[in-house]
Amino acid sequence: MRGLVVARFAVGASLAAASGGLLLALWVAANARGASGWAAAGFAAMAVPSVAFGAWLAAELGRPGVRFLAALVGGIATRFALTAVAGFGAARAGGDARGAALAGVVAGFLPVFVFEMVWLTRTSAALARRAETHG
Repeated sequence: MRGLVVARFAVGASLAAASGGLLLALWVAANARGASGWAAAGFAAMAVPSVAFGAWLAAELGRPGVRFLAALVGGIATRFALTAVAGFGAARAGGDARGAALAGVVAGFLPVFVFEMVWLTRTSAALARRAETHG
C-alpha cells in the first residue's frame, strides 16, 4: 500500500516538474536561448531533489520516528547546495546565464512545491481521519 502511495506521489510530482520544465523551455526560447544550459542546470538543481526527497517524505508520512524530518532536512539541504552550485556557475558566466539559472530554479521549485503542499495536506488529513475512525 505504501509503495502505491509513493508511486502516486512520484508520478504527480514528476508531472508538476514537467509542467514547470515546459514553461521554462518556452521562456528560454523567447528570452535566453544562449543560456539554455544554465536554465536547465537551475531547473535540475530544484526539480530532481524535490521529486526524490518528496517521494521519501511521502514514504515516511505518518510513521513514527525521525526519518520524516531527515527527509525534509535532507531535501532542503540538497536543494540549497545544488542551487548554489548552479547559481555561482551562472554568476561567473554572466550575461543571460544569471537570469536563465534563476528562471530554472523557479520553474523547478514552484510547481513541485505547490503539488507537494497540496498532496501532503490532503494525505495528512486522510491519515488523521483514518486514525479517528480506527483509534
